[in-house]
Amino acid sequence: MSLESPIYDKEVIETLPPEIKEEYLQYAKMAWNSISEMTYNDTGLPSDQLHHHLYDGIPTGEVSKIDKTSPTNIGFLLASIGGAYSMGFISEQETYERLGKTITTIIKMTEDPEIFIKTREDKGLFVNSIQPSTGTILKQWPNTEIKIKQQISTVDMARLIAFSKMTGVQFPEYSDSIETYLNKMDLPFMFNHSTGFFNGCYNINDKCFEPWQYDVLSEARIAYLLCDDGILHEMSKLINRRTENSFF
Repeated sequence: MSLESPIYDKEVIETLPPEIKEEYLQYAKMAWNSISEMTYNDTGLPSDQLHHHLYDGIPTGEVSKIDKTSPTNIGFLLASIGGAYSMGFISEQETYERLGKTITTIIKMTEDPEIFIKTREDKGLFVNSIQPSTGTILKQWPNTEIKIKQQISTVDMARLIAFSKMTGVQFPEYSDSIETYLNKMDLPFMFNHSTGFFNGCYNINDKCFEPWQYDVLSEARIAYLLCDDGILHEMSKLINRRTENSFF
């Protein structure tokens, strides 16, 4: 099994002036190094934050991860692995290992009813607060006793789905595994057919949608693009439409 040709077009980057090219590559490498540092080795899931420790205002070199993540972060990690491979930051073997571990954990997460909430029949959606060190639900904020309000987020789920689809295209060898969990996703559950808008969040504890919706061409537009043609058609009606319960 071998990877497809990188989607990173080296001919394009080579047309840049040397100083600009070098600056972009350094920035990209630093970004990848941070993302890599935020990833938990056991699960292949990323942290939401990475803290660099200081002593008297001077970096000590010690870093720590916050044991919290979201579907957006997980999807972004998949895309980042693809980008790191394309830019030559990681080898083919490391790329396989990283993708395999992350995708395996996502599939395993769909079997956990606490973290993958059933919506209709055999489909469901992930909660928005996840403990990346274990791949389980995060019930309270790290290092506190404050309980987390458990909810499902439209845009977070949409980002995970979109980044997963992109990864499956870049690495066809993983497309079947990715489809294993994408086929369980029920993004249309978040759509309000009476208004034509996506609900922002679903409150798991109260089993109801939060009283606000996305009613403009905002970050929610990605959700329309990932659903069926009927929902996609509703996207064309968004301009200048608002509801009393709209927030954004």
